[in-house]
This record gives sequence, C-alpha cells and structure tokens, in this order.
Amino acid sequence: MAEYSYMGLRYYFLGFLFAGDNILSVTYFSATDNARIAFIGSITRGAVAIVFYAVVPSKLFLLKEIWFSFLVAELITFMAALITAIIQRKKSKTIKRETVYYNFMC
Repeated sequence: MAEYSYMGLRYYFLGFLFAGDNILSVTYFSATDNARIAFIGSITRGAVAIVFYAVVPSKLFLLKEIWFSFLVAELITFMAALITAIIQRKKSKTIKRETVYYNFMC
C-alpha cells in the first residue's frame, strides 16, 4: 500500500501545475466579462470532472488509478480553457479588424 501511495502522491501533486493555470484562466475570464466561461471552468474543475474521473477509473481499474483523477480533471479543464482562450482571441481580432475597416471607410 505504501508503494501505491508513493507513486500516487506524485501523480496527485503533478495536477497542481495545471490547477494553478486553471485558477488563473478562470480569473481572467471572470475579469474580462466572460462570466459564463468562468463559471463553466470553475464547475468543471471543481465538481464535474473530478467526480467523473474519480468514479470511472475506480470502477474500471480498482483503487490505485484513483490518484489520476485530480491530474486528469485538471488537465482536461486546462485544455478546455486553452481552446476557449484561442477561440476568444480569434473572435476579438476579427471584431477589431471589422471595427478598424468600418472606421476607416466612414
């Protein structure tokens, strides 16, 4: 059991690298008036993903893979936040170009 705990804690604490970025991305979306995205990010990392990834692996692979639940939940939330940020950035560039073009023509 101690061997599982030793390796499991390493995987668990690796999740904190992604957790920090997820907290920053949720804060960024909240500060830039994207409350819906910030709320979804908070709920995903805090409840939905962690419960899903804690239940499914424990049923499929027994108890030792439960250590991955925090890491996988944070990683999935990180990837979703990254994709959302990329999409938001492309939208803002498109809006700025249209505004500049409109202002130039008027």
